[in-house]
Amino acid sequence: MSNITVEMNRTHLKQNTPYYIYMDKPHKTMRHTILSLLLALPLAAAAQQFEANGITYEVMRNYSGSVAVVRGTKTYSGTINLPSSVSYNGTSYAVRAIAAGAFGDSYISSISFPYSLSEIGADAFKNCRNLWDIKIPTHVERLGAGSFEGCTSLTNVEFGYSNMRELPSRLFAGCQSLRSVRMPPYITSIGDNCFRDCRSLANISIPNRVEAIGASAFQGCRALSSINLPSQVRRIGSYAFGGCYVLKTITCESRAPYAIYETTAFRGDGTDLYRSAKLCVPRGSLQQYKQTAGWREFQKIEEQ
Repeated sequence: MSNITVEMNRTHLKQNTPYYIYMDKPHKTMRHTILSLLLALPLAAAAQQFEANGITYEVMRNYSGSVAVVRGTKTYSGTINLPSSVSYNGTSYAVRAIAAGAFGDSYISSISFPYSLSEIGADAFKNCRNLWDIKIPTHVERLGAGSFEGCTSLTNVEFGYSNMRELPSRLFAGCQSLRSVRMPPYITSIGDNCFRDCRSLANISIPNRVEAIGASAFQGCRALSSINLPSQVRRIGSYAFGGCYVLKTITCESRAPYAIYETTAFRGDGTDLYRSAKLCVPRGSLQQYKQTAGWREFQKIEEQ
């Protein structure tokens, strides 16, 4: 019989502490015993999914009694009305989230969001080319990057009066038909490429609390004729307004402008707004703008 050494201190056994068994030679009985023990260890439970009324849901581990809408085995299409709650095996779950990519590349034309919804994941509706109108309810506080990217038929987006603080990167990038967006009032930043290539976006109101506008945020918005920059804006990324061919008026509300060190913020795609656009500033602040980096580059600066 092979010599077997068991290394452990019997007086100091601790739960979940690894102990090691050394064998001079393979031992069939011991191998079977160890294998049985390994098979008996608890495995991580697989995420529980179920389908109700044609929609696939997954039970959320981080939120008790809640589910997320996930990509189903069949491609979603037509009109989708998401309920506030759904039942499965006698348990009722709140519909709290839409998972990343859940409706991506599908053929849905409209969707109704429940008030229980608080989160929409990255690329959740990416390339939904038949989707034409979106109303995001008040309780949605977080959107993932590219949630509605490439929705080429989307014409109108309306946010509820939510506490959302950020519009993430690529949120509406490539939404070529988008004409109107009512942003949530408390956002402080607009992410990189957020509205890039929204070629039909003729006007947009940037909320007063916005401090940062990301790189290429409005690049390629060819119908945008004017823009109003709130007094809190402190950073504008590279090419943020590049390719805005008909942008003629940029209005700044701050009387004491912050320096913008990104010298390509108003350039790109063959445009140079420092030369072609007019910068309108508050009365009494003309000289400050003419002396401040990022603004003094404008050839036409006027007080209003």
